[in-house]
Amino acid sequence: MSLINPKYLATSSGPNIGGGANPAFITPNTTPGTIGQRVWLYGPKYWNDDLSLSKRIPLRESLSFTFQAEMLNVFNHPNFQQGPGAGCNYYCTSAGYQFPFIQGSGFGLGGISPNYNTDSPNQGARVIELRANIEF
Repeated sequence: MSLINPKYLATSSGPNIGGGANPAFITPNTTPGTIGQRVWLYGPKYWNDDLSLSKRIPLRESLSFTFQAEMLNVFNHPNFQQGPGAGCNYYCTSAGYQFPFIQGSGFGLGGISPNYNTDSPNQGARVIELRANIEF
């Protein structure tokens, strides 16, 4: 008993030797909107989470102290970049690079050039901003 119709499998000759999908019957859906809300084009995930904390402390009836902390790229997670020809940027300038390209998590220091991370600070290391306010 076969669970897959044999016409959908590749033949034993040609570019699909050894199994796989028969391109005469199975092709990728490249028309947006025909498979509902599913994303049919995807790449490596981009993970750059921010976090903000705030604490307000009343001192008197008309006086308060507020402490705020904002952390950009709080987890300092490395992000994989697309390969050459698919949105390749200054992270992959040499033809010798192989997929996947990794945006470093070296706290924004070092890299492939001395100017690493100066053109796009939103893709770099964790940034922590602290602020204290007295409100009256």
